[in-house]
Amino acid sequence: MKIKTTAPFRLDVGGGVTDIPQLKDYVGTAITNIAIDLYEDAAHQFARSINVETSYSKDNRNHLYFNDVKLNIEINQDDQFTFIKKIFAFFLTNTNHSQGTILKIFSSLPKGTGLGGSAVLSLCIFTSLHILHDKGKKIDTSAIMKKAHRFETTELGIRGGFQDYIGACFGGCNYIDFASLEAVSLLDHPNIGMQLAPVVEDFLNENMLFVIQKDNTINSSTIVEDEVKNFLNNKAEVTKQLEDIKESNTVLYDLLKKSRVDDAFWTTFGDKVNSSWQAQKSLSALVGIGRLHHIEAIAKPFVYGLRGPGAGGNSLFLLAKPNKKSELIKKLHTFNDEITILYGRINNEGIRISKEG
Repeated sequence: MKIKTTAPFRLDVGGGVTDIPQLKDYVGTAITNIAIDLYEDAAHQFARSINVETSYSKDNRNHLYFNDVKLNIEINQDDQFTFIKKIFAFFLTNTNHSQGTILKIFSSLPKGTGLGGSAVLSLCIFTSLHILHDKGKKIDTSAIMKKAHRFETTELGIRGGFQDYIGACFGGCNYIDFASLEAVSLLDHPNIGMQLAPVVEDFLNENMLFVIQKDNTINSSTIVEDEVKNFLNNKAEVTKQLEDIKESNTVLYDLLKKSRVDDAFWTTFGDKVNSSWQAQKSLSALVGIGRLHHIEAIAKPFVYGLRGPGAGGNSLFLLAKPNKKSELIKKLHTFNDEITILYGRINNEGIRISKEG
């Protein structure tokens, strides 16, 4: 039997910093995210994705592949594949499935995009392995999602947000308030997996762009650590910015629930995206710097709003004005040696699972 899984990435339209543990415990959490698939072209034909495939090994040994290259399973902290190897080892040693598994990972997404790629990867790996080895049993993807997030934060010490997993697992549009998540099952939560009105979804699909620096110089964890440090040193001022980010997320979610839109709608939407980005940039001097700062200045006249998704260290989300989109893309293409341009499309499915054999 062969199990294949893939999951969407997530876009924080209003910023996701309020899910950082030290911050959410102090100010609470309000995050609006949208599950997206990424493509190299505007026609959405050539996908950039993370796919995971698991199957049984005929020689009863464990095998690990990344983009068809076989990896040594031995864990080395300096190895770029340590993250994958630790997930594989953790599953095998903690679920009584120590031998006989093939794990293959295919990824065409650049590292450090701020779009929740590590959550997609760990969710797909855990889900595929569980389905392969627990055949016949009902799979609770919500429970696997929580296990994957717990592993990432506890075992690996990565400050990954739980909201990344919600987007990857459920798709659609999600409003994350941790207090309400604890009170209602994720499967029944009214603010999880919402589908947007066709007029809203179509506009976003047509006009959202992502710019990713080819040279990732700032790790997301480094930015988060700096934000926490700044918060601890200046709680009053930082709390004000966090409240602005929360308010922007709430307004953006209320806007995305509407079924009738016009140009004023998107102007308001863009204003909230922009204001939350300005508030996030005030949390750390590491946010939105380098090439992103230059791209941002060039793009502003052509967009309703823009911001860095995730920690904001290596990429930008742009919501183009339709009548200026072509000109914007031309300007962005002059930086092809330094950036990757991707196109987004909303994913309403969440994690996708297929079985063969």
